[in-house]
Amino acid sequence: MSATIVPERLTAHFTRDELACPCCGQIHMLNAKLVALCLERIRSGFGPMIVVSGHRCPVHNAHVHGKPDSEHLSTLAADIRVQSDRQRYLLVMRALQCDVRRIGVHLGFIHLGFSLKHPQDVLWTYPT
Repeated sequence: MSATIVPERLTAHFTRDELACPCCGQIHMLNAKLVALCLERIRSGFGPMIVVSGHRCPVHNAHVHGKPDSEHLSTLAADIRVQSDRQRYLLVMRALQCDVRRIGVHLGFIHLGFSLKHPQDVLWTYPT
């Protein structure tokens, strides 16, 4: 009989693995817990969310062409999958209601940033 591996929960709906670097598993746990708590608040008014990018180690960040000072390097960002214009709108609105002050809009995801080192009250778009 094999043992069941239970993912380490950060909150009721988000696990450590969802926010960890996909190539090496690195994560800044304190920041991950803070981000997960904010994601829970957003989720309560938006619904289930899929994290497509949380923490990134420098190697993974370079591989995905992330900025050298990306919030992902400190586990202070989460990219959430969106599949429609309506989802994009609802996620941005809910993030603003939850005081997220750094939002990037892409066709396939919304970047929610939590770093205080970067400019606040910004919303940007990614090139397609």
